[in-house]
Amino acid sequence: MSARRAQKTGKPALRAGALGRIAGLSIVEMMVALTIGLILLAALTRLFVTSRSTYTLEEGLARVQESGRFAMEFLAQDIRMAGYIGCASAMPTTVQNNLKDPTAYGSNIAPGQYLRGHTYTGSGTTPSALTDWTPELPGVVTLTDGNSVTYFSAGDVEPYTDVLVVRRGSETSVHLGGPMPITSADLDIDSNPGGLAKGDIVMISDCSGADVFQITGPDSLENGTGNMTHNTGVAVSPGNSSQSFSKIYDTDAQIMKLTTRIYYIGRRSNSTSNPPALFRREQAVTDTGKTTMTTQELAEGVERMKFSYGEDTDTTSDNVPDIYRSSASVVSDWSRITSVRMGILVATTSTVEQVTDTRTYDIAGNSVGPFNDNKRRRAFNSVIQLRNHF
Repeated sequence: MSARRAQKTGKPALRAGALGRIAGLSIVEMMVALTIGLILLAALTRLFVTSRSTYTLEEGLARVQESGRFAMEFLAQDIRMAGYIGCASAMPTTVQNNLKDPTAYGSNIAPGQYLRGHTYTGSGTTPSALTDWTPELPGVVTLTDGNSVTYFSAGDVEPYTDVLVVRRGSETSVHLGGPMPITSADLDIDSNPGGLAKGDIVMISDCSGADVFQITGPDSLENGTGNMTHNTGVAVSPGNSSQSFSKIYDTDAQIMKLTTRIYYIGRRSNSTSNPPALFRREQAVTDTGKTTMTTQELAEGVERMKFSYGEDTDTTSDNVPDIYRSSASVVSDWSRITSVRMGILVATTSTVEQVTDTRTYDIAGNSVGPFNDNKRRRAFNSVIQLRNHF
């Protein structure tokens, strides 16, 4: 029957018992197949791990490069502008400070005070005390009017790192709409592009002089209408000790906000679980007219920062640095500082290397390391020439 059916269909007939002899892979064949599969799986896993490791390393290096570039740009821009007081920046100028606390850390803008540094000289313990820096970092300072300003607390700044202070006028300024009739007169302004407000500590300057004072009114200067007052006895802090300026200013004078910025290395919330970063503190005034400090994180991963200051020590005063010193070694006359050598060390915020980092790095002439961890680092160095007369 099968033969006849095969002849009719044209297909070969199965012999008796053929179905019983059909079977799967042998144990040897399965072992070979599993071995090949495991080899392929291991190769794919190795490829994935290598690709992920390469991606992590490249991403970390990109972040290091980005953080270093941003940090150096922030620092360089402010250092170049140190001592900027408008037209008078290019020549020796007397700055009369009319505030009640003219030598306060946040508003002591005068020749020789435009740029200052604090060099770490402590023991390396954590948290660091304010006395671990030379000169000592300021803490809570009580002003003459009884109000206090907190500049730093213990543990705010990372050990082994320096601190830089820059004092200058803002880039945005307001010009007088008319001359002052007397030295104590209100200031006539017809615009306010810098957003100056009551309580702001500002500077007025022309090419021959400058005065620092605090704006005491009016309550709103948004449209630049009305006269800007600088009276004494007004509820703003620190307040003015005198209403009379050093001279009568004309329409060529400009008014700019006094900017005091402090650069340092710290950690968010002062927690060691957060990576170190470059921070900036800047003097500001609250809505109630009280002086305070605001803090801003600028670039993550910056774990070391050092400065040395180029001092013109010869008698010719050619504005060429003859020696670089730390701030702890600078002669008391900071007006002879003509350039700043700055260096930062930036690290990845997580482990990206299989090899332990045993290298040492040079930042601003200081050797740091080894760190003996699995992070990747890069040092950034630059020398910034000071533009303004000190």
